[in-house]
Amino acid sequence: MRLSLFVFTLLTLIACTEDPPEASFTMSNQNCLAPCAVYFSNNSKNALSFHWDFGDGKSSVEPNPYHVYETGGRYTITLTATNYDGTSTQEESINLSNNNNVIGRIATITINSLPNLPPSCNNCWDPSDGPDLSFAITDGNNNFITNDGNIHYNFTENDLPSYWSCTSTCFLPQNTNFSIVFKDDDGNNSFEVMGQTPLFNLGSLTDYPPTLELTNNTVSVTLGLDWN
Repeated sequence: MRLSLFVFTLLTLIACTEDPPEASFTMSNQNCLAPCAVYFSNNSKNALSFHWDFGDGKSSVEPNPYHVYETGGRYTITLTATNYDGTSTQEESINLSNNNNVIGRIATITINSLPNLPPSCNNCWDPSDGPDLSFAITDGNNNFITNDGNIHYNFTENDLPSYWSCTSTCFLPQNTNFSIVFKDDDGNNSFEVMGQTPLFNLGSLTDYPPTLELTNNTVSVTLGLDWN
């Protein structure tokens, strides 16, 4: 009994003398024109958990998140790092300008076909239960313009066609090439690309159609468009 009490006391003392956390992070793409994504690299020490406040009412607990800012403005980003010994915070501010060349937005995204979905395929994505499907809009350099958090879990070919209502971040500047990327979300900001549409530019259209079809091999998408 005394030995057990000694071991318990020793472990408690070790836990109580843990080095305190040190919050630290850097940013990239912070000079972009909104709407756009800013990427965060977490350099904290001795931390067990993290909380990000992006300064626009949104937050994350991912270690190394990115965040899409819908409009320009001054935002203060706060990272809180925590362990058993306490918390530590770091704050950084960014000033984003609006992209005044936005000509329209993607209002809806309908996926009509996507390769290798279970159950009737030989090399299926997650053949037992289907992938956790979401989308992102990227530019010509594979940078995220927006990323949708609405995941369609355990997705199979029987769920086609499937529909997303795009958020207000889906505005597109006239001079921006974009692609719709479909991904299997694995959690912790990790994913695998399942397929994507070819690059397109809304500025190349000679009129203002309400819908747009994008097809690349076995990926077929219908976009609902709103014009400024």
